[in-house]
Amino acid sequence: MTQHMIGKSFIEYHGDSAKCRTMFHNPVGVPINADGFYDPREKTSTYLSSEDGKRFLCQNHDGWRIEKKIEEQA
Repeated sequence: MTQHMIGKSFIEYHGDSAKCRTMFHNPVGVPINADGFYDPREKTSTYLSSEDGKRFLCQNHDGWRIEKKIEEQA
């Protein structure tokens, strides 16, 4: 089992819209062969994927909703 590590979120409010940015680390388990290529017959190796997550939000009568999501590897 792996666990995501989520950093502090930075939120900028602009009336009924907002931009949220959060850094997170995601340990990913993938079976790879000796050459470093995906191979389902091999043992699973874990690597760490670090990403910068951006969310663009809007507020309506039901509350805040995500309008757009962008995730970039760091």
